[in-house]
Amino acid sequence: MKSLYSFWAELFDKRSFLKQGLNLNELDCDKEMIFVSDNEDYQITSLVSTVPIEPIYAEKDRYFLVRGRRDGFQKVCLVHESFFGTVSAEYLSSEMFSQIVDENLTDIDKEEKELIKNAVPFQKVLSRVGKLEKSSVTLKYQVEIEVKPQSNIFDPFYYPEILDDTLNLICPFHSGDEKEELIERMDAVVGAKRLGELKILQIKHPFNGWFLVFQAGL
Repeated sequence: MKSLYSFWAELFDKRSFLKQGLNLNELDCDKEMIFVSDNEDYQITSLVSTVPIEPIYAEKDRYFLVRGRRDGFQKVCLVHESFFGTVSAEYLSSEMFSQIVDENLTDIDKEEKELIKNAVPFQKVLSRVGKLEKSSVTLKYQVEIEVKPQSNIFDPFYYPEILDDTLNLICPFHSGDEKEELIERMDAVVGAKRLGELKILQIKHPFNGWFLVFQAGL
C-alpha cells in the first residue's frame, strides 16, 4: 500500500502520525474527509468537535483515521463515521442539556423544565464565543467526544477481530449486495493479488449493525 499512497511511510512510523484532515475529493471539499485521532493507548478520547453531525445515509462521507498506541502493538483503523455517529450531534447535545436541567432544577415542575429545554438551543450555546467588555480573555466552549467501549474499535472484548499491528479499513454495509459491492470496489483499487492478501472480516456494532473490515498487517 505504500506504493499507492505516499503518506503510508510516515503514517506507520512509530513516533509520528498524520495531524491533518485529508480531502479525498478535489472537486468538492465538503465531501469525503478524513479526521485524525492519535492515542497513547487503546482509548479513543480525542475526537474533539468532530462528532459526526450528518444522518447515517447522508451524501457526505467522512472517515476517522485512528491509531491506538504509538509504539508497539499498534492498531490503525480508517473507520466510517457511522461507527461513531449512531445519533446526531444535535440530538446528543439536546439530550445532554435535558439531563442537566432535570438533575439541577428539581424545584420546578415538568412543564417549566420543558419550556427551558426548548427555549435554549444548547448546541448553538456551545459553539459561540463569550465576550465580556472588561475581560482580557474570551470564553470558548469546546465539546470533547469520548467514545464508549461498545464503539471503541480498539476494545478487544467487543472487537477481537481487530488485531495488534494491523491496518484496517472499516465500512458499513446493510445487505449482502452492499457487502459484495464494497469488495468489488476494493478489488478495483488494489487489484486481485493484493485483495487476496487482505483479511476480509465482518464485525457487528452493538448500536449500528454490520461493518466490513479489510485488514492488513503492519
